[in-house]
Amino acid sequence: MNTGYAVALIISAIASAVVAVASWRRRAAPGATSLAVATGAMSVWAATYALRWLSADPGVATFWLDATYFGVVVVPAAILTFALEFTSRSRLLTWRNLALIAVVPALTLIILWTDPLHGWFYGGHRTTGSILSGGPWFWVNAVYSYALLLVTLVLLAQSFVRTQALYRRQAGVALLGVSLPWLINIASLLGVSPVPDLDLTPMVFTATGWLIAFALFRYGMLDIVPMARDRLVEHMAEGVIVLDAHARIVDINPAAQELTGLTGDAIGRVACDALPDWCAHAEGHPVSEHAREATFEHVNDLVLEVRWAPLRDHGALTGNLITLRDITSRRRVEQALDRYRDDLERLTVTDELTGLANRRKAIQRLTEEFARFRRTGAPLSVMMLDLDHFKNVNDAHGHAVGDAVLVDIAERIRSTVRDYDLAARMGGEEFLVLAPSTDHDGAIGLAERIRLAIEQAPMAAGDTPLHVTASIGVTSAGPADDGIDPMLARADQALYEAKDAGRNAIRVR
Repeated sequence: MNTGYAVALIISAIASAVVAVASWRRRAAPGATSLAVATGAMSVWAATYALRWLSADPGVATFWLDATYFGVVVVPAAILTFALEFTSRSRLLTWRNLALIAVVPALTLIILWTDPLHGWFYGGHRTTGSILSGGPWFWVNAVYSYALLLVTLVLLAQSFVRTQALYRRQAGVALLGVSLPWLINIASLLGVSPVPDLDLTPMVFTATGWLIAFALFRYGMLDIVPMARDRLVEHMAEGVIVLDAHARIVDINPAAQELTGLTGDAIGRVACDALPDWCAHAEGHPVSEHAREATFEHVNDLVLEVRWAPLRDHGALTGNLITLRDITSRRRVEQALDRYRDDLERLTVTDELTGLANRRKAIQRLTEEFARFRRTGAPLSVMMLDLDHFKNVNDAHGHAVGDAVLVDIAERIRSTVRDYDLAARMGGEEFLVLAPSTDHDGAIGLAERIRLAIEQAPMAAGDTPLHVTASIGVTSAGPADDGIDPMLARADQALYEAKDAGRNAIRVR
């Protein structure tokens, strides 16, 4: 028995259990569950080891010594799992990889408890004291455990170097905590322990538990990045790249890898070497003092929207957070809209049946030309045209023939007016012709040419030639006009006077 040593182990067990409970309460946070398992295993290790040193019976002491391995084999694997999540590598924690990590611990427990049958674990060196030597599998387990702890140290050291400010303190505390038992256990195995024949590893793990607890409660390790980064950044649809002050890539999430064609091997490379086309958009300075953004095409014809945000520590620029968004679909839609914008505009001002300008376009253009008339005094004339007895065409031949007649009339008007004139269908069988820079006499001449173009050539209605005529009212802008309404009213009145005169006529007001 060694009561003093046992008491110290019990204190270690309680300390680790407290951390395990605190971590388990935060199990919704990434890494909390693995930390609870690790510290819980530490508590089992210390508690069973304490019971060994409180046992006077050699058989009971041997049992509790063997039972320590229920904690011993779990601790390195659980701490490695915690470190992988803490350093944003939880994507590696697949069920397959977890099963592979658990193979050696599981075999160790089986071989340990069946050692009397084969002697592979103790190798004939079974003792009730500290297990510091043994058979072949003892060394397999020892090397494997130290290897896991070494990988953990490397991961935490990389995190300490690459992260900054609060997150560097987190990594530093975790790194210190994991280093202590690793070093003390090696010292015990090498025979240079400060307390010979006593394994200090469980008590040193107490320090590990409390150091991690300090980070847990002091820095909110389980509540903020970098572990929460795994859920936020690793699974973001947007790409994220982090550059340090020397323009080296220190982090890149899966979305950014897919968008840029880079892999995780790009970490550590200078951004302009890994992505040479970026430097042109970054004006030769990939690390920006100020927030900025650019849009450019990248591999596979992707169009990326890239934004730089400066990262600072106490005012000093420490790097950039770069976000990438795939806007290829949006850009294609914009380009399609650009291509068809003119067509869309044309459709809003074009008569669907005849292809002439519609009423909206006619009023818009007349308003513009009238403003020019008021400003410069340039002559301006308007003609209102209505087909004579067009209802009879629809009644006798049907609306399909009527529509065909309207299309034919529109083409005759279009071919008669000048390039700078505007021909419009105002609705039904009524048309308007706007003649800028055309005085009263010129408008009458143009109206006569239009009338003749409609009257002289018959239109086909099946096998029967169809003759159509039109009445036309003509007017010109005058100094007394205060807008386009008086002009339209005069042209409309002249049109009705032409109809009253027997149709197929021109009247002027």
